[in-house]
Amino acid sequence: MTTYRAVQAAAKQRQIQAAARRLFVQRGFEGTTTDALAAAAGVSKQTLYRYYPSKDQLLVAVMRTMTVEPLLGPALLALPPHATRRTLEQRLVALAAAILERALDPEYLDLARLVIGESGRRPELAALFRHAVASAGSAGVQQLLAAAQAQGLLRPDVEPGQAVPLFAGPLLAWVLGSGLLAGGQPPQVPSERALADLVRLFLDGVAAR
Repeated sequence: MTTYRAVQAAAKQRQIQAAARRLFVQRGFEGTTTDALAAAAGVSKQTLYRYYPSKDQLLVAVMRTMTVEPLLGPALLALPPHATRRTLEQRLVALAAAILERALDPEYLDLARLVIGESGRRPELAALFRHAVASAGSAGVQQLLAAAQAQGLLRPDVEPGQAVPLFAGPLLAWVLGSGLLAGGQPPQVPSERALADLVRLFLDGVAAR
Protein backbone atom coordinates (compact mmCIF):
# COMPACT_ATOMS: atom_id res chain seq x y z
CA MET A 1 0.00 0.00 0.00
CA THR A 2 2.84 2.36 0.89
CA THR A 3 4.56 1.63 -2.42
CA TYR A 4 1.34 2.24 -4.34
CA ARG A 5 0.81 5.53 -2.55
CA ALA A 6 4.38 6.61 -3.24
CA VAL A 7 4.00 5.81 -6.94
CA GLN A 8 0.69 7.63 -7.02
CA ALA A 9 2.19 10.67 -5.27
CA ALA A 10 5.16 10.75 -7.66
CA ALA A 11 2.80 10.60 -10.66
CA LYS A 12 0.72 13.44 -9.23
CA GLN A 13 3.85 15.55 -8.69
CA ARG A 14 4.95 14.95 -12.29
CA GLN A 15 1.48 15.96 -13.45
CA ILE A 16 1.59 19.20 -11.47
CA GLN A 17 5.13 20.00 -12.51
CA ALA A 18 4.38 19.47 -16.20
CA ALA A 19 1.52 21.96 -16.01
CA ALA A 20 3.58 24.41 -13.96
CA ARG A 21 6.52 24.26 -16.35
CA ARG A 22 4.25 25.17 -19.25
CA LEU A 23 2.41 27.95 -17.42
CA PHE A 24 5.47 29.58 -15.87
CA VAL A 25 7.12 29.79 -19.29
CA GLN A 26 3.99 31.13 -20.96
CA ARG A 27 2.70 33.52 -18.30
CA GLY A 28 5.63 34.33 -16.03
CA PHE A 29 5.68 34.06 -12.26
CA GLU A 30 3.07 36.64 -11.31
CA GLY A 31 0.82 35.73 -14.23
CA THR A 32 0.67 32.09 -13.13
CA THR A 33 -2.01 31.84 -10.47
CA THR A 34 -2.65 28.88 -8.22
CA ASP A 35 -6.13 28.59 -9.74
CA ALA A 36 -4.59 28.29 -13.20
CA LEU A 37 -2.00 25.79 -11.96
CA ALA A 38 -4.61 23.55 -10.38
CA ALA A 39 -6.84 23.72 -13.46
CA ALA A 40 -4.00 22.99 -15.88
CA ALA A 41 -2.79 20.07 -13.77
CA GLY A 42 -6.31 18.69 -13.35
CA VAL A 43 -6.10 18.69 -9.55
CA SER A 44 -7.80 20.54 -6.73
CA LYS A 45 -6.08 23.47 -5.05
CA GLN A 46 -5.98 21.36 -1.90
CA THR A 47 -3.96 18.72 -3.76
CA LEU A 48 -1.70 21.37 -5.25
CA TYR A 49 -0.94 22.83 -1.83
CA ARG A 50 -0.38 19.37 -0.35
CA TYR A 51 2.60 18.84 -2.61
CA TYR A 52 3.71 22.43 -3.15
CA PRO A 53 2.63 24.88 -0.44
CA SER A 54 3.80 27.89 -2.50
CA LYS A 55 4.49 28.91 -6.08
CA ASP A 56 8.11 29.48 -5.08
CA GLN A 57 8.49 25.84 -4.04
CA LEU A 58 6.77 24.62 -7.18
CA LEU A 59 8.94 26.69 -9.52
CA VAL A 60 12.13 25.52 -7.82
CA ALA A 61 10.92 21.90 -7.86
CA VAL A 62 10.37 22.14 -11.62
CA MET A 63 13.88 23.52 -12.12
CA ARG A 64 15.43 20.86 -9.89
CA THR A 65 13.65 18.13 -11.86
CA MET A 66 14.89 19.59 -15.14
CA THR A 67 18.54 19.87 -14.11
CA VAL A 68 19.79 18.46 -10.83
CA GLU A 69 17.92 15.17 -10.47
CA PRO A 70 19.02 13.69 -13.85
CA LEU A 71 22.64 14.44 -12.89
CA LEU A 72 22.72 12.82 -9.45
CA GLY A 73 22.90 9.19 -10.56
CA PRO A 74 25.99 6.96 -10.53
CA ALA A 75 26.37 7.14 -14.31
CA LEU A 76 27.87 10.62 -13.97
CA LEU A 77 28.98 10.89 -10.34
CA ALA A 78 30.41 7.45 -9.50
CA LEU A 79 34.09 6.81 -10.14
CA PRO A 80 35.12 3.19 -10.81
CA PRO A 81 37.77 1.57 -8.61
CA HIS A 82 41.38 2.09 -9.68
CA ALA A 83 40.45 5.02 -11.89
CA THR A 84 43.13 6.93 -13.75
CA ARG A 85 43.40 10.64 -14.43
CA ARG A 86 42.09 9.90 -17.91
CA THR A 87 39.04 8.19 -16.43
CA LEU A 88 38.40 11.19 -14.18
CA GLU A 89 38.87 13.57 -17.09
CA GLN A 90 36.35 11.67 -19.20
CA ARG A 91 33.84 11.60 -16.34
CA LEU A 92 34.18 15.35 -15.77
CA VAL A 93 33.77 16.11 -19.48
CA ALA A 94 30.61 13.98 -19.56
CA LEU A 95 29.32 15.72 -16.43
CA ALA A 96 30.07 19.18 -17.83
CA ALA A 97 28.29 18.31 -21.08
CA ALA A 98 25.25 17.01 -19.19
CA ILE A 99 25.10 20.13 -17.00
CA LEU A 100 25.22 22.47 -19.98
CA GLU A 101 22.73 20.42 -21.98
CA ARG A 102 20.17 20.90 -19.23
CA ALA A 103 21.09 24.43 -18.17
CA LEU A 104 20.94 25.68 -21.77
CA ASP A 105 17.51 24.19 -22.42
CA PRO A 106 15.46 27.21 -23.63
CA GLU A 107 12.63 26.49 -21.19
CA TYR A 108 15.06 26.19 -18.29
CA LEU A 109 16.65 29.49 -19.27
CA ASP A 110 13.20 31.12 -19.25
CA LEU A 111 12.60 29.78 -15.74
CA ALA A 112 16.05 30.92 -14.60
CA ARG A 113 15.24 34.42 -15.82
CA LEU A 114 12.07 34.29 -13.73
CA VAL A 115 14.07 33.43 -10.61
CA ILE A 116 16.57 36.21 -11.32
CA GLY A 117 13.82 38.72 -11.99
CA GLU A 118 11.84 37.80 -8.88
CA SER A 119 14.72 37.27 -6.45
CA GLY A 120 14.99 40.95 -5.53
CA ARG A 121 11.36 41.03 -4.41
CA ARG A 122 11.24 37.44 -3.19
CA PRO A 123 14.48 36.56 -1.37
CA GLU A 124 12.85 33.35 -0.19
CA LEU A 125 12.66 32.22 -3.82
CA ALA A 126 16.37 32.88 -4.30
CA ALA A 127 17.14 30.97 -1.10
CA LEU A 128 15.06 28.00 -2.21
CA PHE A 129 16.82 27.96 -5.59
CA ARG A 130 20.27 28.10 -4.00
CA HIS A 131 19.46 25.20 -1.69
CA ALA A 132 17.49 22.89 -3.99
CA VAL A 133 19.27 23.51 -7.29
CA ALA A 134 22.64 25.28 -7.02
CA SER A 135 23.83 23.71 -3.74
CA ALA A 136 22.47 20.27 -4.61
CA GLY A 137 24.31 20.32 -7.94
CA SER A 138 27.51 21.47 -6.25
CA ALA A 139 27.22 18.64 -3.73
CA GLY A 140 27.10 16.13 -6.57
CA VAL A 141 30.30 17.51 -8.13
CA GLN A 142 31.93 17.55 -4.70
CA GLN A 143 31.03 13.89 -4.26
CA LEU A 144 32.83 13.00 -7.49
CA LEU A 145 35.90 15.04 -6.57
CA ALA A 146 36.04 13.50 -3.09
CA ALA A 147 35.95 10.03 -4.65
CA ALA A 148 38.79 11.05 -6.95
CA GLN A 149 40.82 12.35 -4.01
CA ALA A 150 40.24 9.11 -2.10
CA GLN A 151 41.85 7.28 -5.03
CA GLY A 152 44.84 9.62 -5.03
CA LEU A 153 43.83 11.48 -8.19
CA LEU A 154 43.52 14.90 -6.50
CA ARG A 155 46.19 16.61 -4.44
CA PRO A 156 45.71 15.89 -0.71
CA ASP A 157 45.80 19.61 0.13
CA VAL A 158 42.82 20.33 -2.14
CA GLU A 159 39.45 20.70 -0.39
CA PRO A 160 36.89 19.15 -2.81
CA GLY A 161 34.21 21.64 -1.80
CA GLN A 162 36.49 24.56 -2.59
CA ALA A 163 37.46 23.02 -5.92
CA VAL A 164 33.85 22.85 -7.11
CA PRO A 165 33.65 26.56 -8.11
CA LEU A 166 36.83 26.12 -10.16
CA PHE A 167 35.05 23.45 -12.17
CA ALA A 168 31.61 25.05 -12.25
CA GLY A 169 32.70 28.67 -12.83
CA PRO A 170 33.48 28.32 -16.56
CA LEU A 171 30.21 26.43 -17.07
CA LEU A 172 28.22 29.16 -15.35
CA ALA A 173 29.99 31.76 -17.46
CA TRP A 174 28.96 29.83 -20.58
CA VAL A 175 25.33 29.64 -19.42
CA LEU A 176 25.38 33.37 -18.76
CA GLY A 177 27.00 34.46 -22.02
CA SER A 178 25.56 31.88 -24.41
CA GLY A 179 22.21 31.38 -22.70
CA LEU A 180 20.80 33.96 -20.32
CA LEU A 181 22.33 36.93 -22.16
CA ALA A 182 22.27 35.50 -25.68
CA GLY A 183 19.97 38.27 -26.89
CA GLY A 184 17.36 36.04 -28.47
CA GLN A 185 19.90 33.84 -30.24
CA PRO A 186 19.63 30.05 -29.78
CA PRO A 187 21.82 28.80 -26.91
CA GLN A 188 25.23 27.68 -28.11
CA VAL A 189 26.61 24.48 -26.57
CA PRO A 190 30.42 24.24 -26.47
CA SER A 191 32.10 21.50 -28.42
CA GLU A 192 33.40 18.41 -26.66
CA ARG A 193 36.93 19.59 -27.41
CA ALA A 194 36.26 22.93 -25.69
CA LEU A 195 34.89 21.12 -22.65
CA ALA A 196 37.87 18.78 -22.62
CA ASP A 197 40.20 21.80 -22.62
CA LEU A 198 38.31 23.35 -19.68
CA VAL A 199 38.48 20.09 -17.72
CA ARG A 200 42.16 19.66 -18.49
CA LEU A 201 42.92 23.15 -17.22
CA PHE A 202 40.92 22.43 -14.07
CA LEU A 203 42.76 19.18 -13.42
CA ASP A 204 46.14 20.81 -14.06
CA GLY A 205 45.41 22.90 -10.99
CA VAL A 206 44.01 20.26 -8.62
CA ALA A 207 45.16 16.83 -9.82
CA ALA A 208 47.88 14.87 -8.06
CA ARG A 209 51.25 14.95 -9.78
